[in-house]
Amino acid sequence: LRFDFSGNGHSGGDWKFGGYEEEENDLRYVVDFVRDELGCRVGCVLGHSKGVAAALKYAWRQDSASITTTTIATRNGKNQKIHGNIPCFVNLAGVYSRPTSVDEYMSSKTQLQRREFKKNGYFHFSVLGRGKVKVSRHDVEERIKRDSSHVKQIWSSWVLTIHGTGDKVVGVENAYEFNDALKNNELVVIDNADHNFNGLRHIDRLAGAIMEFLDRHDFNQGKI
Repeated sequence: LRFDFSGNGHSGGDWKFGGYEEEENDLRYVVDFVRDELGCRVGCVLGHSKGVAAALKYAWRQDSASITTTTIATRNGKNQKIHGNIPCFVNLAGVYSRPTSVDEYMSSKTQLQRREFKKNGYFHFSVLGRGKVKVSRHDVEERIKRDSSHVKQIWSSWVLTIHGTGDKVVGVENAYEFNDALKNNELVVIDNADHNFNGLRHIDRLAGAIMEFLDRHDFNQGKI
């Protein structure tokens, strides 16, 4: 099941430069929908770029909350066991390290954006499907204060981290930082792949790596 966070893609709502808590809530809602309404088991959550933050926060929360197996009644009246902990997560081009100050963050922006930010306290940012949106100082501060250290406490799930060496948006060094921080992580680095893995150019490598990963670590495939 593929979905867009609120304010992104085909979903309604307002787009947010930060909005991490809202995106975590969106993911929890979708997982609950798949389990409770569709009566299906969730074996893996895949996140790309900023979406990785919500995916790995879910992995951390399920360990800290000690979620256990539950039983639900499906539409046909039969009871099914739903395994509480999702066993696998896929991190596609996720961010681990962030700038420590607004000035450091803005140093990576264009000269026009830096000039606009200095003059008005905001800059414009192009978002696919939304056009140009306004990013304020508060938005930047929310993003840079995001801490990834909680991933060190993920212990029950396996994570597959995939990153491209040609990523100019989120440097490949982030993948190595995730690999060092995560207890159960597999790392795949794709030569010359950009932040979006060059569209379909690397799709066979991506799909193959993910399926092999699930074969190894999703021990209950096809079972409830």
